[in-house]
Amino acid sequence: MHEWSLIVFTLLTQIAVGVFIAGGMMEWRMKSLNRESASTSQKQTLPVVIVLAVVALITSFLHLGSPGNALHALNNIASSWLSREILFVSLFTGGVIVFFLLTLWTTGSATFRKIVAYITAIAGLLAIFSMAKVYMLETVPVWNTVFTPLQFFFTSFLLGGLVVLVYNKNFEETTVRLPMKVLLVLVLASIVLWVANTYLVSGQGIAAGTSLEVLLVNNGWLYYGRLVLMALAVVLMVYPIIKRSIQEYPGLIITCFALLLIAEIIGRYLFYASYVRVGV
Repeated sequence: MHEWSLIVFTLLTQIAVGVFIAGGMMEWRMKSLNRESASTSQKQTLPVVIVLAVVALITSFLHLGSPGNALHALNNIASSWLSREILFVSLFTGGVIVFFLLTLWTTGSATFRKIVAYITAIAGLLAIFSMAKVYMLETVPVWNTVFTPLQFFFTSFLLGGLVVLVYNKNFEETTVRLPMKVLLVLVLASIVLWVANTYLVSGQGIAAGTSLEVLLVNNGWLYYGRLVLMALAVVLMVYPIIKRSIQEYPGLIITCFALLLIAEIIGRYLFYASYVRVGV
């Protein structure tokens, strides 16, 4: 399938951005709670971000044919969202590497490192926004909805946040409870959006109708299977929150991440499979 390179590129980029931002936010939260391990929170996940971002960038080059084509695509930054996507993904990847080296070698002032981190985070957010705009085409009704950017950002923060929790198993209960609740809200919102988008595009013409047929008839088991996986993740997240003992169930966080990663892969596959242009 031609779109698999795009699935890998978009998912890895979004997860990388989510891990970077969630790691920074968790470090800030731990400092605000005067936790001694605050300074090591983001350090543990930075190598993961670098690997994800570099692999995503390489995948994008493979999809374009060669790095030369990517450089050529940058000539249209003023008018092309694809060019902006490549630019911001490259800036984000470079920023993460620079920030990691500054942190590793304790080079530069704390203020300078914060500036690099903020610029890198902004580049990552703009990369995801540009990525969504690439697909919001008037000729493809099922993509041209608010669901596209929301789905991309939810994927980023949800999976990115879970990766941070997985890689920082020594978080105290008071530190992790609020982030876990936020992630739970994101999962619930993702379920609502997944269903709502189906109704949003219905009645928008033949192309939209064909896209819905692809989703609900041809790939109905995947469509509803994704909902089941997300529902299971909700149950697994609710239980330790109610018990107020999240740290006693580290395996649940890993399981939630696995379930939601599979759900997002399915969702991204169906996203590309539902492509139907108006008039075609």
